[in-house]
Amino acid sequence: MISSTTTSGHYDLSPVLDADDDGSAFDPVDFLNGLFPTEQSLRYGPSHRAGAPDADPGGGLEVLSVDIRRAVDRLDAKIGSGIGSQAAAAPGGAEGIRGALSTLEELRRGLRRVAASARGTTASVRPVVADIRRLDNAKRNLQRSITSLRRLHMLVHAMERLGDAAEDRRYGEASALLAAAREVAGHFEEYRSSVAEVRECFERLGALEGRLEGDVRARFEEAGRRLAEANGEGGAAEEEAEDDEIKVITSADLFAQEDASKTGGRLDHTSGGEAAPGDPELAALLRSVADACSVVDVLGDGARTRQIAAFCDARLECYLEAFRVDGTCAHPAASSLDAVDRRFAFFRTTMKNMEEDVRGIFPAAWNVAYELTLAFLRKTGGHLATLLGESRGEKTPPLGGAEHSAQVAVLLKALQKTVLFEREMTVRLERDYGLRLSAAAARAPATIVDETMEFDADGHAHPKDSAAGIRLRRAREKKASDHRQATAAAAEHAPDSRRREVTVLPPIVAVLSDVFVSSMGPYLSLERHNMSNLISSALADGTVDHRGTELPVFTSSTALFVYIKNSVNRCTVLTRGRTFLDLVAEYQHALDQYADLMLKKMPSPSVTLSQRVTIVAQTSKLKRQGSSTIHSDRDVYDPAHAGGDAAGSAAQPPHQPSTYKIPTGGEVTVCHVVDTCDYCAETGEALAELISDKMDPALRDGVDMTVQVDRFHDVTAKGLQILVSGLESRVDASLRKMANMSWDRLETVGEESPYVLSMAKTIREFCEQVRDLLSNSYYRNFCDKFGAAFIPSFHGAVIRLRRISESGTQQLLLDVYNIKTLVLRLPILGTPGGQPAPAMYTRHVAAEFGRIEMLLKAVGTRPELLVDVFRANWPTGTPADLQTVMGLKGMRRAEQQAILEKFGMEPRAAVHATSSAAAIASEKAAEVSQKLSVGSSAVAARMGSDLVDMRRKVEELRKQFS
Repeated sequence: MISSTTTSGHYDLSPVLDADDDGSAFDPVDFLNGLFPTEQSLRYGPSHRAGAPDADPGGGLEVLSVDIRRAVDRLDAKIGSGIGSQAAAAPGGAEGIRGALSTLEELRRGLRRVAASARGTTASVRPVVADIRRLDNAKRNLQRSITSLRRLHMLVHAMERLGDAAEDRRYGEASALLAAAREVAGHFEEYRSSVAEVRECFERLGALEGRLEGDVRARFEEAGRRLAEANGEGGAAEEEAEDDEIKVITSADLFAQEDASKTGGRLDHTSGGEAAPGDPELAALLRSVADACSVVDVLGDGARTRQIAAFCDARLECYLEAFRVDGTCAHPAASSLDAVDRRFAFFRTTMKNMEEDVRGIFPAAWNVAYELTLAFLRKTGGHLATLLGESRGEKTPPLGGAEHSAQVAVLLKALQKTVLFEREMTVRLERDYGLRLSAAAARAPATIVDETMEFDADGHAHPKDSAAGIRLRRAREKKASDHRQATAAAAEHAPDSRRREVTVLPPIVAVLSDVFVSSMGPYLSLERHNMSNLISSALADGTVDHRGTELPVFTSSTALFVYIKNSVNRCTVLTRGRTFLDLVAEYQHALDQYADLMLKKMPSPSVTLSQRVTIVAQTSKLKRQGSSTIHSDRDVYDPAHAGGDAAGSAAQPPHQPSTYKIPTGGEVTVCHVVDTCDYCAETGEALAELISDKMDPALRDGVDMTVQVDRFHDVTAKGLQILVSGLESRVDASLRKMANMSWDRLETVGEESPYVLSMAKTIREFCEQVRDLLSNSYYRNFCDKFGAAFIPSFHGAVIRLRRISESGTQQLLLDVYNIKTLVLRLPILGTPGGQPAPAMYTRHVAAEFGRIEMLLKAVGTRPELLVDVFRANWPTGTPADLQTVMGLKGMRRAEQQAILEKFGMEPRAAVHATSSAAAIASEKAAEVSQKLSVGSSAVAARMGSDLVDMRRKVEELRKQFS
């Protein structure tokens, strides 16, 4: 709190005087509370204490007012003093301002004088600067003119010397002159279109380049032909073809051959002899080609590509002549498809000769070996495409015959040799020439051969640890070392354009083998034919494979997948591209066929009475409408022709579920079908993953077995449905025994009725057989479906009983309990240890049988207590349910009307309800009779006995309500 007074008894007004001008730091309330903390202090001052005798009342507010007046007086005095001081100092400040203004004006006049002087100086210097600029431009233009004339002179002189060098084929000198001429000509590029003389120089230089390129191409072609002739490569086609047995082998079988001796089909390139060192003409030609390579480098990449292509074409002219496919070949066997390995032997000899003949001639950066290999593959591809096209145009031999099998064997053998040759050439180019080819494993039929194999001169692969492999590896390493040293020595003195850059070249794998893709139809048809035969033979084959401790499946399924797996291995050795994808479509077709075969192994649906009535009604309706497409009842639906497939189920009349009758022992076959389809679905998913891993990544999206897997799952579900329906059909006999019993005359209650014993035996034997043949999950599913289908059927059978006495009700309750106990134990039938049934299944079965028990308890109730008991035990029961109970009790019409009125129905509604029951039954009987009258005689004869029984029931129902 603020202090109120000073030691002299006056108030301290410093907080007010020292406060800021805006008063934000001064609080008047706190200040006054500090001056006058109590009510007495207003009169006696702040020093007065409570309880003290009254002091002089002159303190308090009076003292404060005096202090405030004194403070105001002191402030007035200070203000007046300050105003006087400012008035005295005012004349001196005005004089200072006037002096500053005068100084600024003088400075402004000086600046104007300087600016005028600068403008005058600039005007006098400008003519001098313009003269100097003109002199500089003249000097620069003169220098450029002199330089241009000197360069033009150099260009003309270089072109003259270049023409002389080209005329004399001095290619080393020509390359230097051409490079210099191109460099000098680059300075005149901007004058090419505007100056005629410069344009003429460019035209002359272009003509010299074309002349040089044509001359060099001629030298390259001559060198290629001379080298081929000198090595005797033209006689390759005169050798005899090997008479080996046509057999498709894998790469592993080929590589397992160690030190194999194979002389037939090997080319004897020594017949013509190598290029003799003393042959001056050929030696001069090769030296000229080596010098011409520098000219080609100067001409650019396009010229280099054309020159290499010209050399390769000339070197392969002997090959094209020896292996013609136009029908003029002297030895047609050499150019046939089954002798494709002779073409590869020819090229191996050519490559071997290349290594010896052109070493040091072509720069390493040119990759001549790679280009020659690529040219050979493309030319061979053209030949094979012609041969394959001719085979496609021929008459197709009978599918599956010996001629067709031989045709496929020749095709596959040629493709296999082609694939292995592509892999062999890839390895040779990478190992022997130090090239880098892009990874082609995706399209290759198998991983490129690694360092575990060595190839000899004839293309045979040997393991590196074998004696032959060790010799080949040492020779290859020595040759590679010599090649690296020679390349490094040449690179030190070679210009930048001739130094090899480590680049990744396109793969040669699939360059030639892709030619076979469009001609693999016979192979695909043979695979399809073999799988179709395998599936056709499986229809009558019921042999199962227990596969150890697992569930039994048809051996035909395992045989089919084993065949498909072997087919995958056979195809991936050859190709992983489009042909493999087409083969996958054949696998899918085969699996679809096998799924259809599994459907045919199961029973066909049978026709019930209600379905026959529906058939007759539909037929008569269509005939009345004048339909011209219906010729018989079978046109609407005929289960005998529907088969056991999904199409048969789809052909069922609307709202009529299919019913099946399984012959004795037929459930075993159905279980085998379920197990087989489950195995096929599981194996189909694994097969799709296997194929996808081996497929070309660009084609993997086309690999999909989902449709086939779903189809097998559908057949599995259909099999479970047939098992459920078949067991229901077997239980129908017991239900008919129950319906034929006189429940209104039953006087004593026994342990179990005969129909319960037969029903329990039928269900137990059937389920025990199914349990041993199905997996736990499928057996549980079967139990769920059977419970969901059987309990409503049993409930309906109870409702259809004519009249039930009190003793009959008690017997039925006992029977229902025994049947419920049996159905509850179906999921755990035969399991040791008292394992409980699934809780959801138990709840469902108990709830469904609870409704039947509730109905029977109501039937056993005395009429006078029926309404109360019905309401207490059946809270959700409707008048229709109550009327059903009264019908089972055999109550008369008047009694039912009274009970319904007591239940809460209006009298008129009760009368209508009781009278409509007999009328509805009569109308249904008349409708059935009318439908049967318009049906065929065969259907009427089959349904005659059922109609008589129905009429008898209608008459008894009328008597009850009369």
